[in-house]
Amino acid sequence: MAFTLRCQVIAISTLRVVLQKESFEEIDRLAYGARGKAIATCGVRSIHLSWSHFTSYRYALPNKQFPDNSVYYGLVGVGSPPQYFRLVFDTGSPNIWICNAKRSANLFMVENSFDIDNSRTYTDHSKAYRAHYGNYLATGRVASDYVQLDRRPFFTDFAVVDTIQGYVDQLYSIDGIFGLTPRQLNSKFSSTTLDDMVSQGLISQRVFAFVFHRGGVKGTVLFGDVSGDNIPGTVHYVPLHSANSDYWMISFKSGLLTILDTGTFRTHLPAAVVQDLLSKVEVTPQPYGETVDCGAIGAMSTLVFSSEHFEIAWYPWQYVQQAAASNLPADVLLGISFLRHYSTVFDMDKKRVGFGKPVEQQQRVGVHHEDAAVGLTFEVDGSTRLDEGIPVTKRNKTNIADACKFHSVMQCTSCAACLTQYDRIRKREI
Repeated sequence: MAFTLRCQVIAISTLRVVLQKESFEEIDRLAYGARGKAIATCGVRSIHLSWSHFTSYRYALPNKQFPDNSVYYGLVGVGSPPQYFRLVFDTGSPNIWICNAKRSANLFMVENSFDIDNSRTYTDHSKAYRAHYGNYLATGRVASDYVQLDRRPFFTDFAVVDTIQGYVDQLYSIDGIFGLTPRQLNSKFSSTTLDDMVSQGLISQRVFAFVFHRGGVKGTVLFGDVSGDNIPGTVHYVPLHSANSDYWMISFKSGLLTILDTGTFRTHLPAAVVQDLLSKVEVTPQPYGETVDCGAIGAMSTLVFSSEHFEIAWYPWQYVQQAAASNLPADVLLGISFLRHYSTVFDMDKKRVGFGKPVEQQQRVGVHHEDAAVGLTFEVDGSTRLDEGIPVTKRNKTNIADACKFHSVMQCTSCAACLTQYDRIRKREI
């Protein structure tokens, strides 16, 4: 007699995935015009996401770098027994997908592939899978199996990818994607991953949050209950542009539609905004675009997202490797390069997105929630803001420049003097 064993999962309040900075990568600072891509790159961080359980057991993941410079990923188990994969938690994609080990010859850049024969709970649905992911096309099949987060399993549909066509350099550092869009966008899937986590009692709410430490040095991805001691201070909420929105899209007072996409590093801005950022500095034409001197970073504008209740600022030394792009489903796309300077709550149940301060080192404080609408303005220098809490002043710029006579840039990672000076300014010792 055959028996099928199903484990009862007791709902817990929060699942956690811990983010940690692995290393830095120093590359040239670039700036492109309205037809180009990057605004600026200098001292770009190569940051990776490592996994940590409630028991504080941590998987040590090797540092890997690719042309997009930074990636955040978590270790996710799939199958019975679980096979582990480095997946990007992507708010711009609807599904989980991993690569098929039987097609590994076609996916040589992927380090970890799924061996379907080694999972006793794997189910093939005989449905073709085909999806575009920005620069590449993934094709394969739809399947079901157990997925583990923080050692807690739940049963869900996902894609097993056989082929990938297009620009795939990012896949040298990751094994796939953990999609987190508000709605299921693929007709081959009946529910989202968070729907399955809630229906099977893994979490009690369709809510998750990216909680970063100041400067994006490290952080945590939370699933479920994100109240309590997870985010410092007040979380200000903005409603989704539409209750039936396919993406995490919000609308600013200025009328700009903005998508929050943790699956891409770069942040896309309208061409006019890019030109405004570059208007106060001298640019040098290059075959690949335009070059901006690193020492001119202090003269560039600070972007300030403002409302009646709070402001969110993006300082010049933060918007590295950004882009002006067309054919987006919105006016602005805020990638992880922007979002890593805040704590961001994605609430599927209440159709809203919340913004909070980053966590200070050694700090864990309570959460207070407050609704707000957001506007967009531009300022040079500016004052204390929600994210950094450090005024940008000429004195700060001078001290930073004096710290390194070779680089003269806020986040120069090539010498100890720059890092020491930068840390002192962050701690307001200067």
